[in-house]
Amino acid sequence: MFVAYQIQQTNQIAVVTTELETMNNFSSLNEAIFSDGEFSSLLTSSMKPEFTPTEDEITRLRSWVYRSHNIWLAAETAYENDMLSESTYQGVLNDISFNIGFNPYLRSLHREVMPNYPGLSETLTYQALQQELEKYEDDDT
Repeated sequence: MFVAYQIQQTNQIAVVTTELETMNNFSSLNEAIFSDGEFSSLLTSSMKPEFTPTEDEITRLRSWVYRSHNIWLAAETAYENDMLSESTYQGVLNDISFNIGFNPYLRSLHREVMPNYPGLSETLTYQALQQELEKYEDDDT
């Protein structure tokens, strides 16, 4: 009985740790915006229709997109393995929706990056990304 209790406690600790790590990953994205004025300005500029980025700016924004994808996919992996709650994973899907909706330039980078993860096209994350991107297809062409 004691061993079963210890296993249950260990599992609960692992779930809480995964939840915290997921939140910390999102916090690090937010921190990248508010702690780096230059990047914050770049992200704001990239929302404007007349935005014409330099190669360096494209690289920075593409890295942001890759980082977002990696965080979203890691959260999905945790969710599918019962290490992340439904409500936290719903927050991930909401983050995807927000990120796709708020920035037309980043949508183009999301479309560019997705084929670099060919084995992940059936994941919930990529289905959500694709669904969100389709909402804006006419706006982005």
